[in-house]
Amino acid sequence: MNEPYTVDVLVDLGKDGVKSLLAVPASFVSEHIETLEEIDMEYRELALESGIENWGRVPALGLTASFITDLADAVIESLPSAEAMWNPSAEDSESSDAFSYFVQDVNLASGTSYLEEIY
Repeated sequence: MNEPYTVDVLVDLGKDGVKSLLAVPASFVSEHIETLEEIDMEYRELALESGIENWGRVPALGLTASFITDLADAVIESLPSAEAMWNPSAEDSESSDAFSYFVQDVNLASGTSYLEEIY
């Protein structure tokens, strides 16, 4: 874990007279235990105890449809050039690229490929 530690910064900000603080969990793409419990509860409590009167948190990016769509687009665009890190069936297959291994042109009842169906 890198310094400065969040708990130390919160105490210092309170000592410096900061009264309002908005936490931005920029390194998280979805809500999970660290945002919901650690940031929303533990850090909020410490901030209030340290003299910070107003505490808030920006929602994680993964809660918006546009972020999920952009992430899916980036993955789909990179599939043709992606290589599998490990492919247990590579010796039995003519193709060992990630796209063929993981998708393998699965046809659904509609006759479309899996990627066409979800995209």
